[in-house]
Amino acid sequence: GVADPREGDKEWAALTTWLRMNLHNPRTAKKCVLFVGQRGSGVGARWSFDLNPQLCWGDVSEDTRLRLRSLLAETESAFARKYPARPRDGWRRKAQKYRPPGASAAQQVSLEDLILSLHAMQLRMRAG
Repeated sequence: GVADPREGDKEWAALTTWLRMNLHNPRTAKKCVLFVGQRGSGVGARWSFDLNPQLCWGDVSEDTRLRLRSLLAETESAFARKYPARPRDGWRRKAQKYRPPGASAAQQVSLEDLILSLHAMQLRMRAG
C-alpha cells in the first residue's frame, strides 16, 4: 500500500518539535535545557551541540537516551517519508532555529550540525 503522506509530516514535525523543546525549554529535574550549542569561530563555522555542562548523563531520562541512540536513523527516515522525491541525505541541509541561552536572537543551524553532534555526544556518553 501507499503510505499516507500526512504520516511523514507528523513524524518530521514530532522530531523537530522534540529537538526544539530540548534546546529551548528547561525539561530536566534541574530546570535547565538539555542540550546547548556553540558555534566555532570564523566565517562559515559549524555549530556543535553537547549536553548542557550543568547536567551529567545521569540527568538524562531513559526515554531521551533511547531516542538519542536512534536519532540519526529517525531523522533519515522521517525526512525520507516527508520528502520522498528528495535525495535521502537532504535532511543535512535543512535548518533549525536555535537561540543560545542568553542570546536575544535565534540563529539558523543546519540539521547536519545538530543531529551529528548529538549523535556523537550520545556515543561518547554511552562509552563512559
